[in-house]
Amino acid sequence: MLTEFLRWWGRNLLAGLSSRHSGKQPALGDGIIVDLADDESFHLVRRKRGRETSLGRVSPDGANAARTRQMIGKASLTLRLGAGWLLERMVHLPLAAEAQLESVLRLDMDRLSPFSADEVLWSHNLVRRDTASGQIVVRLNLIPIPPALATITSFGLKPNAVAAQAAHGDWCVIPLHNVLIRRGSFDGAALRLSAGLAAALALAVIAVPLYLQEASIAATDTSIAALRPAAGEAETLRRGLLAARDGEAALASMRSGGANPISVIATVTAALPDDTFLTELSLRGTALEFRGQSHNAARLVGLLSDESALQAVAFAAPVTRADTASVELFAIRAVVKP
Repeated sequence: MLTEFLRWWGRNLLAGLSSRHSGKQPALGDGIIVDLADDESFHLVRRKRGRETSLGRVSPDGANAARTRQMIGKASLTLRLGAGWLLERMVHLPLAAEAQLESVLRLDMDRLSPFSADEVLWSHNLVRRDTASGQIVVRLNLIPIPPALATITSFGLKPNAVAAQAAHGDWCVIPLHNVLIRRGSFDGAALRLSAGLAAALALAVIAVPLYLQEASIAATDTSIAALRPAAGEAETLRRGLLAARDGEAALASMRSGGANPISVIATVTAALPDDTFLTELSLRGTALEFRGQSHNAARLVGLLSDESALQAVAFAAPVTRADTASVELFAIRAVVKP
């Protein structure tokens, strides 16, 4: 009982400390900054106490790479990207997910974003903890792995982090701890470390005895009963992640430059008269097409053309009359303005 109390007290103490700083983005600190130029070269900038000083240019072919490495030395190296690289979204999860938050986000990255976990650099910040509703709100920061990262690594330069500017102007800094850079290579120290860890794991497997198999049936039943609440929380978490698919589609649409589905539906609904009903609506990028029935379909094109968000409004098929009702069936297509 004393052990369980100490664990509970420790978790709540850490939760209180982290909640005071939740939602804050890591700041762009001092060190060497690598900026990308239009000609695919790199500009090195020394940042100290918020002031930046240019150190020169590194050509794409890696010329003077040795001199560049000597100049950087042991300073922290950050690859700085411009606007448009960073994707952010708020994720609502059950309170039980906080204990394994990083694992939960990694496993469901393909549900929460248009990417898999090995295609992006990502970090998260706990924004809010609501014990009353049993939920937490997490800001998920995503940066697709830029090709320039592998190029810089091939020169022998080892970035510690990647920074990208958010839409509101703040910088989001994502550390590169334990990140495998594609088309790059491990240095000798990392290779030796990996070999040492593999050897230690093999030794541990040999040294660890077989798990004791003498537990009674009563003890097993007790363990199963104790795990039932956790299983219920896991099921709640799964349902919450499945409900987030609509958010994933909206994120992918915004990133590809497509129209916002919610805004399009609101525009069409406001423009159509009360005697008109939609039976089908599709939106692919900016191409909109919908079908339905109305008592006077001929007037619909004019009403929709008056909407500033729509253009090229036209019937996609001839208007027909239903056999069993005094309504007309129509199909209309339009283009949504960006």
